[in-house]
Amino acid sequence: MRKKILKGIQTALFLGLLSFTVIHTSYLFRNDDINRTNVMGIKEEPTEIDVAYIGGSAAFVYWQPPLAWEEYGITSYVLGTNAVRADNLAAYIEQVLKYKDPELFIIDARPFEYDGIRKRDEERGGFRNGCDSLPYGTIRTRLITNHIIHADVLHDSPLDLYFDICFYHNNKNILKQPENWKHIRNNTEARYTHGFNFYPEYAPIEPVEFATADAAALQPGAEKALLHLLDVCDEKGINALFVVSPYQETKEHKEKFNTVEKIVKERGYSFLDANEHIKEIGMDYQSDFYNINHANPLGAAKYTSYLANYLVEQYNLPDHRNDPEYEIWNEDSKVFQEKQEKAKQIILDLKKNYSEEEKCEN
Repeated sequence: MRKKILKGIQTALFLGLLSFTVIHTSYLFRNDDINRTNVMGIKEEPTEIDVAYIGGSAAFVYWQPPLAWEEYGITSYVLGTNAVRADNLAAYIEQVLKYKDPELFIIDARPFEYDGIRKRDEERGGFRNGCDSLPYGTIRTRLITNHIIHADVLHDSPLDLYFDICFYHNNKNILKQPENWKHIRNNTEARYTHGFNFYPEYAPIEPVEFATADAAALQPGAEKALLHLLDVCDEKGINALFVVSPYQETKEHKEKFNTVEKIVKERGYSFLDANEHIKEIGMDYQSDFYNINHANPLGAAKYTSYLANYLVEQYNLPDHRNDPEYEIWNEDSKVFQEKQEKAKQIILDLKKNYSEEEKCEN
């Protein structure tokens, strides 16, 4: 009997050590990028937050938490990853709730439009950018399981998904960089931008003129992801606003967003397409974007000011600016504004050079 107990203890210890080794080796070999920082950065937030903005680059290059703080005293965080798939979003809500209890979730609605129609590498990368930034545990396991069951196309084997060391084992150069060894505990540094990412670039774009009330079907996987996300919102009892941030929206895009809006509102949640409010926001297609899908920091500032005001009016969010417990936000805001000014100058120089090149060509 004693031998059986001893053998059981030895087996349990071995399996525990093996699991520990696999998990933390996976953390070490994962890519060290903005996806990982944004997903894990919520853990480092120094105060409670009023708003969590989740999504893809249509979230983390648009919403500027330090500016929302400076103008309205709103505390917020952007948890976003590049090219995010719609089925990642429910896991992001759970990741936020693991560490914080926001009054409101803002949910980037754009993934429901493009999910399932992109190239294979974009679909695959969009999922892994988020999945492989999450810590091992129930949130990540549930995300992968739902993806395997509901995805229109599965781009990786279940083994490569559940155990990402199988996918990243060739990242051997990471071992030569001492600064990366901190990731063996899946740690990431706190960010003064609170999830916003600077892209001080410039490209003029042209708006597409159209008007439509028609609704178009979503891809099956995108619709399943939306319905699952709404189920999670119901289950967690959260307040959610679905948002389409400004970009070169087309008639085809809008028809899908009309479908998203209908589904969302039928479930009792709010929806806002900011492209319908470009003039109110004050965004300039000739200055405030760096490609047809993304605003630069100049456009992001205008969008943040508009949306923050909307949130205060619609959701009665508190103003924490006179609360000493939130003093760190004043410090972060100062650092942020310095970088924003540098970004502004870079963009203005790029715009000037672009105009001069245009003149030379003509």
